[in-house]
Amino acid sequence: MSHQLSLSLQPLMELIKSSPAHIPHSKMGSQKGREA
Repeated sequence: MSHQLSLSLQPLMELIKSSPAHIPHSKMGSQKGREA
């Protein structure tokens, strides 16, 4: 189960990194997006 979660989380993380403005409630995503 843990492995499956990680696999489905990978694309999600990439999406968050790609569009941090899409997820304003995500401080981590916003920070990573601004840094990149």
